[in-house]
Amino acid sequence: MKTIDLLIKNAEQLITLKGSKHPRIKEEMNELGIIKNGMLAINDGRIVDVGTDLKYTAEHVIDAERKIVIPGLIDPHTHLVFGG
Repeated sequence: MKTIDLLIKNAEQLITLKGSKHPRIKEEMNELGIIKNGMLAINDGRIVDVGTDLKYTAEHVIDAERKIVIPGLIDPHTHLVFGG
């Protein structure tokens, strides 16, 4: 069994953007990959695996029971008023 830095387990929902490799537009923005009772494996600061029954040992484990996990989503937008 591979050892990783961080394992997040038991997430009620793990939200991913699995699918097309291009920026999403219009209706595509509603397409989410939702994994129920999801697990997220992180090593060296990078997501290495997602799923429901991952087989890793980890230095740190977070139990995300009754939580929704949204890894790596960044909203880079701003409003003109904050532009200086």
